[in-house]
Order: sequence, then C-alpha cells, then structure tokens
Amino acid sequence: MYFSLASGFLLSGVALFMAYLIALFLLDSRQEKMERNHLRNSFPYNFFIAEPIVMRMLLYILFILSLFFLIVGESLFFVTYNNTYHIILSILFPLSLLCLGVSHLLPLSSYKAHIIFSSLAFFLYSI
Repeated sequence: MYFSLASGFLLSGVALFMAYLIALFLLDSRQEKMERNHLRNSFPYNFFIAEPIVMRMLLYILFILSLFFLIVGESLFFVTYNNTYHIILSILFPLSLLCLGVSHLLPLSSYKAHIIFSSLAFFLYSI
C-alpha cells in the first residue's frame, strides 16, 4: 500500500517541480536580454528578485508544494522496506531535501545560512 502511495506522491512532486521550473524560466524569458539570469552564473534567489509579488508567491507555492510531495514520497518509499537501515534513510533523505529547499529559497544576502543549509544537506546525503 505504501509503495503505490509513495509513487503517487513522488510523481506529483516531480510534476509540480517541473511546473515550477517551467514557470520560472518563462517568467525569466519575459525580461530584457541583459537582465536575464542564467543557471551557470546565478543563485536561485536571483530568479525571484525581478518578479512582482504575485508571481513570486506563485513560484514559492509551486516550489514548497513540490518539496512537500517529494519529502512525503521519499519517506513513504523507504518505510515500505521495513528495516532499520531504510527507516533511517526515510528520515535522512527528506531532511537533506528540506535543507536543500531552504538553501534554494534563501537570498544572497544571507550567504552564511545558505552555506550552512547546503553543507548540512550534503552531510545528510553522504551518511
């Protein structure tokens, strides 16, 4: 039962994340050529700065919903195996995904928190 529920949450999370990326790049393509952001030389927060509040809230909601669905899906997926190692993974993977999500939404001015959350996510994934 958990496996099908986990698959549904994971697919919904991936679909919402794709919708988030499409909305992000479409909103960025509306800007003038010199003001556009590129993935190779921009922090994720740079994409949000030039957008109006309504569009920024839409992007935040899409990203947070996709993060929630992916976290729940990962937890349910690893709980299905019902042994100690997978239960530990069902806690660590969602925590690391949550840390990456927080570091994605942090502005550039709080670079210390960005580095802390990114390092914590890397540490949790590496365990």
